[in-house]
Amino acid sequence: MGGAHHCAVAEPKEDLDESPLRIENHHPQQLEFPEWIRSNADRFVYTDERGLHYLLWRLIDNAVGEAAAGHATAVTVRLLDDGGVEVSDNGRGISAGEPDPFLPTTYRVAAAWTPDWDDTSDRCFGTFGGTRSAGIWIVNALSTRLEVESTHADRHWISRYERSGSGAFEIGDTASATGTTVRFWADRAVFGAADYDFNTVTRRLHQLAFLNSGLTIGIVDERRPEPPRSYTFCFTDGLTGMVKKLNRTRVPIHEDVIHFCGRGAAGDVEVAMQWTGGYSARVSTFADNADTSDYLSSHENGFRTALTDVISRYARDRKLMRDTEPDLSPDDICEGLTAVVVVRHAEPGSLVNHEVKTAVQDLCKHHLTRWLESNPIDADAITEKAIRAADCRRTPVRTGCGRMLG
Repeated sequence: MGGAHHCAVAEPKEDLDESPLRIENHHPQQLEFPEWIRSNADRFVYTDERGLHYLLWRLIDNAVGEAAAGHATAVTVRLLDDGGVEVSDNGRGISAGEPDPFLPTTYRVAAAWTPDWDDTSDRCFGTFGGTRSAGIWIVNALSTRLEVESTHADRHWISRYERSGSGAFEIGDTASATGTTVRFWADRAVFGAADYDFNTVTRRLHQLAFLNSGLTIGIVDERRPEPPRSYTFCFTDGLTGMVKKLNRTRVPIHEDVIHFCGRGAAGDVEVAMQWTGGYSARVSTFADNADTSDYLSSHENGFRTALTDVISRYARDRKLMRDTEPDLSPDDICEGLTAVVVVRHAEPGSLVNHEVKTAVQDLCKHHLTRWLESNPIDADAITEKAIRAADCRRTPVRTGCGRMLG
């Protein structure tokens, strides 16, 4: 599973959910930005370590988004020794644009209050997991200081914000290498003594490296005495490598990870999966880079439905089940399964609609059917495992089930 350096970290469990923000008008004077946000911080983020990580995730999401769009190959996160944090990428950079009447520069998209597109660079800020988020401007509002350094179209510039207000804006010399670096120092009046957890951040970056095949993503912790802790991740096998890692302590019942991808009206879909001899199922789902495993999304629903239909039909076509036996259940078929299902570029709100479910379901049915037909020995092993699981479920005291089911 090549390409990873210092890869001794556990896989991440979850990402923070986003708090909804209802704003009738984005005008900062009407909102009294940023004082109104700081005084109501607990309406937007947790005011402990989880909140700090939420702010950091927003910056990381935007940097990784440049890579997902094919415009960046590297992202680096630095935990600074003075309590700040820095996120940099080698993407397209951000245009300084025209002067903004409410901020000293026009980093209005990334640092101010409008989660929308930068018209000049086509770089999207505020898009996370297929939904509009309050992300980047919340980072600015809940920071005592924020700095943006970017090179776009051969022009280098730096913008600095003090408590989201006016600050210095400098146009530098021309430069050939594009990219963006954002540094911020969270407001301790909001977050108190909370600090960034190195292991939590590292696990998140490790996960993102799997989800974005070929992206080099690193972390440096400069808060500790020399030498700083650092990790760098880069995986060329993407979701396949992720499944192999998740199964590193399990015994697969077929050697090759099943992997396929496709594009539909609801977005791009990619799936990797492998059955093991264990009993528990682990199905991880993502919308772009956002972990949606903690709730039943449309893409997970479509995935489970497809597996049930395809393997049940295979079992009957191969006469592995008697005609009088009841159908296999999704839990029977998913026993011992490790899978990663990703939907990318989905429209806002589509993760709970029928279109996404249908796209995932149709893709999985097509590719899994072909895989079973091309690998009959492995297909029989997978199906027979599901049949045994069904037998145990129906007759929990039956010898050979290996466990008791209530």
